[in-house]
Amino acid sequence: MSFELLILLACAFFVIALVYSSVGHAGASGYLSVMILAGVAPAVMRPTALSLNIAVSSLVCLHLWRHGRMDWRALWPFILSSIPMAALGGSMKLSDKTYLNWLAIVMVLSSILLFLRTREHTPNVEQRAHIHPVLALCIGGIIGLLSGITGTGGGIFLSPILILFGLAGVRTTAAISAPFILFNSISGLSGNVLSAHYLPDGISVLMAVVLVGGFIGARLGTHVLSAKVLLRVLSGVMLFSASKLILG
Repeated sequence: MSFELLILLACAFFVIALVYSSVGHAGASGYLSVMILAGVAPAVMRPTALSLNIAVSSLVCLHLWRHGRMDWRALWPFILSSIPMAALGGSMKLSDKTYLNWLAIVMVLSSILLFLRTREHTPNVEQRAHIHPVLALCIGGIIGLLSGITGTGGGIFLSPILILFGLAGVRTTAAISAPFILFNSISGLSGNVLSAHYLPDGISVLMAVVLVGGFIGARLGTHVLSAKVLLRVLSGVMLFSASKLILG
C-alpha cells in the first residue's frame, strides 16, 4: 500500500469511525465504500473492514458498559443465530466477482437503510426492545450470514429494522447494535482466519486512527443532528460506491 493511499484511507476512516460510533456502529460499510472508490483489492477489503470493526465496536461496547447501557437480555437471541451464520459467511470462498456482486447489493441496501435511519424521530429514545425471540433469531441469522460474506458487522441492517418497525428506541438500539457488530465481526473474521494474511501493511496505522475516531464519536453520541447530516453524506457515498461496482 502506497503512503499516499494510506494517508487517504486514514483520513477517511477517522471521519467514518467518529460518525458511526456516535450512533453505536463501527463503520464497516463506510470503510468498504472508501476502499471500493480507492481501488483496494477485494481480498484486502473484507479482513480489513472486519478488523477495524472489531476495534471500534469494542470501544463503543466499553463505553456503553461503563454507563450501564448494555442490554444483554434483548441482545442474546440476535447473536445466538448471528454468530454461527457470520462464521459460515466468513468461511465462504468467493471469487472477486462474486464477492463484489454481493458487496454491491449490500451497499445499495445499506445506503437506503442508512438514509432511513437519519429520518427517524427521537421521542421514543428510551423505548426498550420488545421483539419475539424467534423473530430475533431469524433476523440475527440472516444478517449474520450477510455480515460474514461481505465483511460488515450487520449493524447497518439491524438498527433501522429495530427503529423503523418500532421494536426499540434509539438508545436501546445502540446498546444492542454495538455488541451485535462486535460478535459478528469476530465471528466473520474467525470464519476465514487465513484472510488475515491479506491485511495491508498499514493496518496498525488504520487501527490507531479508527480507535481515536471511535473514542471521540462514542462520546459525541448525543449530538444527533450533526451526525444525521454526515450519515446522509455517507449514504450517498455508499450508493456511489455501489454504482461503481455495478457499472464496472
